[in-house]
Amino acid sequence: MKIHLVGGFLGSGKTTAIANACKILSDKGSTTSVITNDQGNYQ
Repeated sequence: MKIHLVGGFLGSGKTTAIANACKILSDKGSTTSVITNDQGNYQ
C-alpha cells in the first residue's frame, strides 16, 4: 500500500490535484481512497 500526504495553503489547488490524480489512476485500473482532515476555523 502506498500512502501520499498532500499539504499546502488554502486555495492552492490540493483538492483539485488529488481529484485529477484519482481520476487518472482509476482510469488505469487502480483503486484509490482519500481521507480528508478539514480543520475549519483556526483561532
